[in-house]
Amino acid sequence: MPDFTPDPAFRIETPRLVLGHLFADNPVHQQFIVDLYNTPEFHAAEGKTGIDTPEIAQKYINGRIKTLFEKFGYSHYAVYVKGDEEKPIGTVGLTSGDEEASFPGPDVGFVFLPEAMGKGYATEAASGLVAYAQKELGVKLIFGMTGEHNTRSQKVMERMGMEFRGKKKLKMFGGQESMVYVLKGMGELEELGIINGQHIVVD
Repeated sequence: MPDFTPDPAFRIETPRLVLGHLFADNPVHQQFIVDLYNTPEFHAAEGKTGIDTPEIAQKYINGRIKTLFEKFGYSHYAVYVKGDEEKPIGTVGLTSGDEEASFPGPDVGFVFLPEAMGKGYATEAASGLVAYAQKELGVKLIFGMTGEHNTRSQKVMERMGMEFRGKKKLKMFGGQESMVYVLKGMGELEELGIINGQHIVVD
């Protein structure tokens, strides 16, 4: 895909939320990413990322997030409460890889500031993004992957109607065990081309 430039007018709306682009040169977005990835809740669930200064956050938005848009047409989006669209409350995203061990569809993910948790925002934002990706981008296969102890994310995926397909050691995560979910009606992993040895580590 061509070089990606985020559109300030881009919006995905849900009943309570607005999804929009993150802008690398926006100081509010830079500091938001630092705050988001350095909460005790995030560190407990995902570990430390090293994104701990606005300058590093700027490079992350202009690097990882932009690259996903250029390769796949989707990436990570800022989430706002309608009527208060100055500072994001979280992010929601679709992440794909192009390695042999990558799944044949993106992984839906979400991260929210502590004060925005427990309000159903993650379920609403992720469901809205999935609907957009299916309708507007033609994405057919969407997965959910999270750590065994990240019960908060597991509950979000269940509330989205996703179906659990087991705990798997995924090659794309270096053999790390993940709880794997699929959108309702997608079928079993084997039917989707998820192969032991190629995608899943076989003991």
